[in-house]
Amino acid sequence: NTYRILGDAKQAKLVLEQALQNYKSIPSNKAEYARTVAYLGITYKDLGDYKKSVQFLKNALHIHTTHFSSAHPDMVWILGYLGDSYRKLEDYKNAEYVLEKGLAIHNQYYSHNASEKNWFMFLLGKVYRELGKYQKARTFLEASLVYHREHFGKEHLETAHVLRSLGQTYFLEGEIDKAEIIFQEV
Repeated sequence: NTYRILGDAKQAKLVLEQALQNYKSIPSNKAEYARTVAYLGITYKDLGDYKKSVQFLKNALHIHTTHFSSAHPDMVWILGYLGDSYRKLEDYKNAEYVLEKGLAIHNQYYSHNASEKNWFMFLLGKVYRELGKYQKARTFLEASLVYHREHFGKEHLETAHVLRSLGQTYFLEGEIDKAEIIFQEV
C-alpha cells in the first residue's frame, strides 16, 4: 500500500499480489488477507482498471461480511472505493447503492471521522448528478464544499474539484447564472 500512496501503482500491484499469495498460506489471518484484497482493488482503480477494481473490492467485501461485523472499520472505506469504481464504470445505480450503504455505516459507527464522511458526500453528490437527482446532488456537494473550505481553504485544488462538480450540477439543472458564479470561483 505504501507504493500506491507514493504514486507507484504498478509496483504496489506487484507487491500486493505477492502478499496475497503469502496470506493464502496463512488461513487464520482473514483480516490481513481481506485488507490486501481490498488494497489490490484500490490499486487496480488507481491503474484505471475499474472492472478488476470492482472484482477485488467485492471479494474483500464478501470476506468482511462473512467473517466480521458490518461495523468493521474496513467495511466503510471498502464500500467507498467500490462505489467510486462503479462510478468510474458509469454504473451509477450500483455506485449509489454502495455509497449510500457506506455512508449509513459510517454515520452509525464512525461519525467522528468528518473527512471520511465528506468523501462519501462528494462521491454521492457526483453520482446523484449523473442520475439526474440534482437537488440531492446540490445538497451533498454544498455540504462537501463547506467542509473543503473550512479544512483546505478556498484556493485548494480539492476545493476546486467540489466547486467544479457543483457548477456542473447547476448547469445541468439549467441554472446558468449560478453555474457561472461557481465556475468563476474555480
